This record gives sequence, structure tokens and C-alpha cells, in this order.
Amino acid sequence: MPDIENILETQASSQHWSSQFLPGYHPPLGGWQQSEELDCSFKVSRELQHLTFLDCLTQVAKRRCFEAYLEQEWQRMAQEQASLSVILCDLDFFNVYNDTYGHQASDRCLQKVAQMILKAASHPADLVARYGFEEFIIILPQTKAEGAVRIAEEIRQGVKALQIPTNPPASQYLTTSFGVASIIPSYEYSPKMLITAAEQALHQAKEQGGDAVNSWSAARKSGVVPIP
Repeated sequence: MPDIENILETQASSQHWSSQFLPGYHPPLGGWQQSEELDCSFKVSRELQHLTFLDCLTQVAKRRCFEAYLEQEWQRMAQEQASLSVILCDLDFFNVYNDTYGHQASDRCLQKVAQMILKAASHPADLVARYGFEEFIIILPQTKAEGAVRIAEEIRQGVKALQIPTNPPASQYLTTSFGVASIIPSYEYSPKMLITAAEQALHQAKEQGGDAVNSWSAARKSGVVPIP
């Protein structure tokens, strides 16, 4: 598996994953031409790593990177008996926004929202990934439910403050909805259950009209997710 932690360090420091995908590189002591050729090869390899892990539009992790990192942190938090939280974020009525303003405006909107999420999820161990077309997901190791809810609320307010014009039924500006789930991992459960909890919480937030943060505990009351 790729060195996810090294990638995370770069995301946290630059918010662009612009470097540090590969171990440190030092040109050889040979001739200039050999050095130039190896340097070119290094740059190509690094660019391939970008394409593998990075969503080119939003500059956050791809879903496959998220899945690998979630499995890694689930095992680590299970050993440490520490909390692991996820936040699932969805842009409200984004299909209406896309139909109204077009693909280019939608792309710019997604980029702005991604940067807002990166700003809020700033701990070196946090990972922000694009989960669907207008969905983002955040992994927060060693973060309890209360902390995850605070981060989700910060993002919700931050996106609204961007005042991205739109015309959905609920608001004149673009809004976001969030499903938050948290657990101390154990071998009795699985990462998929945590994601299911976040999805259920998000679904309830959307049913409330959007522009809301809903936690896993609300989803739990319905008995949908078997997490104590």
C-alpha cells in the first residue's frame, strides 16, 4: 500500500499535494545529461502518483485513497482504542446549480468548497477526499463526535459565507449538508458500518431541508446502524 501518511503530510502543509510523493531525490554525481534524464524520470513518476491519489479538479484525495486510508486508520485506532470520525458532506440542490449555471461554474464551485473543507480539516492526520460528484468525505483520526460536529459546522457556515449565488428552493446561496459518525473501532464492527452511519445521518439532514449537520446518534435512534 502507498505511504498514505506521507501523502497526508503534504496535503496538510500545502493543500495541493504539490510535493513529497516520493522519497527525497538527489541528482547523481555523473554528467549533466544523466542528471537531467533522471530528474525528468523523477518528475514523471511523481506526476503519476498525483494522478493515482489526487482528484485533479478539487485537489483533494480520490475515493480509492480514502478507502485505503480509512482501513489503515481503523486498524490503528482499534489498537489505540481511540475515536475515529468521518464527515460526509453533500452540496444541497447541486443538480439545480449545475443545470442553471453550467459545468464550468459547477467546477469552480466544487473547487471553492474543497478549499473550505481543507481549511477546516487541518490536522496532519485528517484526510479530505472527493466521495462523489458533489460529495466530499473527511476522515478524522483521534477525533470524538463532538469535535467532528464542530468541524462540520465550521464548514457549513464557511461555505454559506462564500455566498455562491444559486436558486434552489431552500436558499439564495449555496448550502451544504453533513452526516457525522464516530466510533472507537473494534474488530466486532467494520469501516463500512461507520460509512453507513454517516450516510444515514446525511440522509436525515437532507430530509430536514438541507443546510444542516446531523450526527450519527440521530441515525442510531432508528436502529439502522448496529453501532453501540
